[in-house]
Amino acid sequence: MPLSGGRTSVGFVTGKDTFAELRREHDTLDDVFLSLVKDSPAVRDLVADAEYLGTARVETDYSYVGGRFGGPGYMIVGDAACFLDPLLSSGVHLALYSAFNAAAGIASVSRGEVSETEALTYFEFAYRRAYTRLLALVSVMYERYLGKDGFFHTSDRLVDTSGIRERAKSLSFVEIIAGVSDMREAHDASTRVLTERLVNEAFQVQERMSVVDGRPDFSSVLENPLRDAESSEYRLVTTPRLGLERIFADAER
Repeated sequence: MPLSGGRTSVGFVTGKDTFAELRREHDTLDDVFLSLVKDSPAVRDLVADAEYLGTARVETDYSYVGGRFGGPGYMIVGDAACFLDPLLSSGVHLALYSAFNAAAGIASVSRGEVSETEALTYFEFAYRRAYTRLLALVSVMYERYLGKDGFFHTSDRLVDTSGIRERAKSLSFVEIIAGVSDMREAHDASTRVLTERLVNEAFQVQERMSVVDGRPDFSSVLENPLRDAESSEYRLVTTPRLGLERIFADAER
């Protein structure tokens, strides 16, 4: 990764057991890093004329999620709000989806269609739902003992499959990874799976994973429950212009 001042960041991703073995074989983290560079022809050639500035650093279980995704005057999108795992390129979807919802909210606020509080509430609701769904799905991928059928059954529980007679086992998985389920729910509130189900799925996976390999703590998801009722009256629209549309008008508004 290119940095300022002509510097380049070089990193390696490996399993905990492999890293532990490498660490035992070398005196320092710098020695571990330099040995990895030496053992990788591609990286070794790229940095052949470079100066090693050190020191090597190690990050483990780097997934995270913010306590809040926005506040007065701002919305936090992409990796600034949350990050899951390089698996499945989930960060690409979360970045684009959060930016899309943020833009819709900002546009509607600027036109006086919804208040800033309403836009922030919907943004938090939509983005955190997308994150929670992917949290459950990505984490399940680490559970090798579940098998393919268990994985696809989990995917089915994370999306609305009502009204569909015949459904390929892999369809729910494809919809989640492609972002189709999130976009559909953003537009049509009637297709939204209850948030309680998403949170429960994430909680159950976290419970199992903490026993298996010490996956990171996602308590901030569980400590900030999303309330379907608070956002069920809004939906994201793209025509005739991008924004939030109120579905049910409150008599007091």
